[in-house]
Amino acid sequence: EIPRLGATALDLSSVDTEGADSVTVSLVVTKGVRTASAALTFPLAAGEVLDVGLSLSYLAKDGQVPVSGGAQMVVLGQDLLLAEPTGLVTSGDEVFEWGLTGPGLPAGDPRLENPAVFPFGLSGGSVQMNLGSASSILQLGGRYSLSLTVTKGGVRGVSSLALSVDMPPSPGGCAASPLRGEALRDIFTVSCSNWIDDELPLEYAFFTGLANGTDFSSTPRSYTSEHGVRLAVAGVWHRWAVVYDSLGAATATDRISFQVADV
Repeated sequence: EIPRLGATALDLSSVDTEGADSVTVSLVVTKGVRTASAALTFPLAAGEVLDVGLSLSYLAKDGQVPVSGGAQMVVLGQDLLLAEPTGLVTSGDEVFEWGLTGPGLPAGDPRLENPAVFPFGLSGGSVQMNLGSASSILQLGGRYSLSLTVTKGGVRGVSSLALSVDMPPSPGGCAASPLRGEALRDIFTVSCSNWIDDELPLEYAFFTGLANGTDFSSTPRSYTSEHGVRLAVAGVWHRWAVVYDSLGAATATDRISFQVADV
């Protein structure tokens, strides 16, 4: 029996693993009426193996890749994701083989050779993934397995981790009032509601600009889902919002038109 601890070590010496090629360890966390679970599968091999782990980090942001539901959560965008082996003392004669599989991405998919996604390939001591281009192989909400096999002097080590692509907020909307009014007098308000996401809390930024122009102003992101503003000159104005989850995945709402008349 495994003790009920936040972390534990398992001794498999007394477990009958004959004929098995892997062992799966699952974790269930309960708090009140809420329950979450995760599982990790460890490959088994006869004889000596290399002690290899994996770490994942952003090259920008704060470096840390958050974990949710037993997987490391990434947000498609402009950042670079860095995967590196851990626990391995390198001497230069290692052979590295990286893999990525998941929904719509079978093992050996030729898209993995795209330098726009993996600028330094999948055979080096580390891997960089360009999240600005990764939408060509990763699906929103998809769960993937990133794996590393290291061979050194005929001895192998294998490690993998689960990687999930964060879904942006959905499927809410925004309403506006009034749609017609006078410049510098009326307050034109946009109110957003019914947005949901697993990664809470949500934040909102509101954008405003003339319909026939290219310039617009925006508010800082905040937890407030409503924002009103007086519009300076007559004309047709557009206002809209961008809704962010706690990891930074974002959805832009449709633009709302306002008819503004002179006072």
